This record gives sequence, structure tokens and C-alpha cells, in this order.
Amino acid sequence: MDKKCMIITVILAFFILTINDTLFEQKTAKALYDSEKALKIASYKKCLNSSEFTDDNFSADLKQIKNNMLNLYNTNANFKYEDLTDGYSFDKNKDSSQYAASVNKLPLAIYAYHLADEGKLDLNETKTYTSKYYHGGSGVIQNGKVGTVFTLGELLDKILLYSDNIAYDMMVERIGLSNVKAYWETKGYNIVYSDTFGSVSPEGMSKYAKEVYNYYLSGSKNAKKLVTNMQKSDELDTIKSPDTKYEIAHKYGFYDVYYNDVAVVFDNEPYSLSITSTMGDTKAKDDFFLKSHKLANEFNKKYWQEKSVFCRNAK
Repeated sequence: MDKKCMIITVILAFFILTINDTLFEQKTAKALYDSEKALKIASYKKCLNSSEFTDDNFSADLKQIKNNMLNLYNTNANFKYEDLTDGYSFDKNKDSSQYAASVNKLPLAIYAYHLADEGKLDLNETKTYTSKYYHGGSGVIQNGKVGTVFTLGELLDKILLYSDNIAYDMMVERIGLSNVKAYWETKGYNIVYSDTFGSVSPEGMSKYAKEVYNYYLSGSKNAKKLVTNMQKSDELDTIKSPDTKYEIAHKYGFYDVYYNDVAVVFDNEPYSLSITSTMGDTKAKDDFFLKSHKLANEFNKKYWQEKSVFCRNAK
């Protein structure tokens, strides 16, 4: 090889090595960038799901919304708000217990659907409505004929859609309240049954709501049925305005002066709102519950806006 060819070869080799080094550096830089980006995203998501964002980090506006909610409850009502993503909560007398009325139909329905999922209860099994089950108050079966045959699935539908007392009594006979109570004890909550309805607190209803939400996330067909029925339940206008865009799954209970409601709110960031009251089924109660839900949603949106910024800036 002559001198000229050698020089060209060396130059080409140097040029190729330089290009390879540059490409290697670029690939290395990109890999480092991608790795750092992945770590930042993972850290951000971890922060969003954690309880790092506390009241100390709240803006004055967010603190005011929370105080507005707390100050609203200077009357004969108590509540618990709980975020279903990170567990943040606040309340007014969450452990104060009172007569549950039909709210305690919900834990029976949840338990029955779980039994069906496990193959321990056939929802196509039938029961016949006889006069011994007659029960006034809420529900639609009382308006039908004695002797009508219902599947257990249909009875659960009526419990959730119409808070049907007869359907509930028929399911209580089939399942047994002692079994319902035992199930909820495994969830860390002791249902007090002074009668077939018993008592409840905002804390207890909050546990019902969390179970509904977690069950829904399981993807079970019965879980979806449960939530769909709760989203179509009567008395929904007590907690949901006509212009509300998000879905609310709820169960209410009303007897005498007692009016209670547990709700799972499926907005961008889901949360629960559990309210007990002794306001009866009145216009004042309707206004109060609607205002409670409006404030809770206002808090939820502002909370997540500020938490998102906080987590993006967290080191």
C-alpha cells in the first residue's frame, strides 16, 4: 500500500471511529435521559399515591374549601370524606353512630355478590314472595302479587335500585345477618344489628364505600352490576345535581328523622362521602346534602390540582 493510500485509510478509520464515538455518546446520553425520565415518572406516580401531600402543603384556597365543608356541619349531621386513591380523609364526628335504616342493606348486597363470585350462592336461585314477607315502606314488590317468583339476582337489583324492604327481608332469610356481620368483621368493621337494619356511623359507611370501589376495580361482573345499580338508585337527586357530569354510586337510608347516605363518586379522582343526619326527608335535607357534595367535589378537584404540582416539584 502506498503512502497516499495509507493516509486515506487512516483518515477514514479515524472518521469512522469518531462517528461511532459520537453515536455511542448520543445513545448513552439518550439512555441516561430515558432512565432519568423513567425515574422521575415513577417518583411522580409514587408521590401521587402516597400521603406526602398534607394539610401543611395546602394553599389558602384549599384550606378554605375544607373549612367551608367542616363549618357546614354545625347542624344535626356528621360526615366523612375519603379519597379512594391516596386515603386522605377528613370528617366531622366520623365515629358517631345512629340508626342506619336502609343504608345497611348495602353490606348484605356486597356480601351476597361476593358469595356468588365464589360459587357459594346461585343468583338464579328463586324465592317466592308470600304474605309473610309483606313489609310497607320503600320498595316496589309490595305493589305486586303475592306468589310472584324472583331470582336472588332480581331481589338484589330491587334492594339497590328501590331500597326494597321485602326483597331485603327475603335475602336476610336466605343469607342470614350473622353471616353478613361475620364477613364485615373480616373487613375490620363491626355492624351493630339492633334489628335487621341496626346502626351505622360515617366511618362505617366509609368502609362500605371503599369495599364497593375496590370490588369494582376487581372487574367482577357482579361488582359492575352492583355499581351500575347504585348509580341508578332512587333518591339520587338528593346528592347529584342535574348538571353533574360524573357518576355517583350510592345507598341511602331513611326512617323517621334519620336520613343517611353513602356515596362513591367516580370523578377524575374517585372519593367517597358518607353522611348521617337527623334532618328527615325534607327540602332542607336535600339542600344540605347537595351543598355537601358540591363542596366535597370542589375540594377534591383543588386537592388533586395542588397535589399534582407538589409531586412534579418533589425531589
